[in-house]
Amino acid sequence: MFLPDSPAPMPAFIAADLGGPPAAPRMLQDRAVASILSAFFAVHRELGGGFLTGVYHRALVMEFLQRGITFEQDVGLSVFYKGAKVGQYRAPLVVDGRVVIDLRAAPRLELADARELSNCLRASGCDAGLLLNFGVAASFRHVER
Repeated sequence: MFLPDSPAPMPAFIAADLGGPPAAPRMLQDRAVASILSAFFAVHRELGGGFLTGVYHRALVMEFLQRGITFEQDVGLSVFYKGAKVGQYRAPLVVDGRVVIDLRAAPRLELADARELSNCLRASGCDAGLLLNFGVAASFRHVER
């Protein structure tokens, strides 16, 4: 069961989905998202804003390892058109083979960032993506396919 690191309320989209008996794949996805967000906020609480994205990436990997979160790094995602490979994306992190994670360390998230994650999500075949921003104020976007 997910227990937040702090008394902050669980995001509404997670709380609503875990309140009833959702379908098993959806519930597993939501638990993965909740675990990822808990790790994300723990890293941001410890480091704050101002570092380069790579610093947060390494810290998040350490947090995932400590929490037993299964993940892959720098995952290549191919884009196909009519059976031919026409492009390649790189996902910094993929958790449990279900959730694509993209990282930023910017003053704010832009629409282009969310669009890039959406394209990466489509190429991955995963059902959910998280755009985690380690800016001065921690923020995220949850994207579903």
